[in-house]
Amino acid sequence: MHTEALTEMQDESPHASPMNVVTSIAVINMKACAERLAARSKRLAQNPSGHFAAERTKQTLDAVAFKANLDVLKMANTKAKALLDIVA
Repeated sequence: MHTEALTEMQDESPHASPMNVVTSIAVINMKACAERLAARSKRLAQNPSGHFAAERTKQTLDAVAFKANLDVLKMANTKAKALLDIVA
């Protein structure tokens, strides 16, 4: 998944900035986490007695991964603002 985002970014622009690559990977990972959370929630709703602990643990891990990728986006935004302050 990570290499796909990097390849896509490199194909679009031969001079893609590292921050664009980082934010693209973060967005792709956030989408994947959200999709996994939705699928796990659906499975738990349909079959609450089967593998509850394992599914719930995986949901927690996906939520943590989502928040970590959100922090990456926040950091990129902060860095971009700082750069604009320097340039302006």
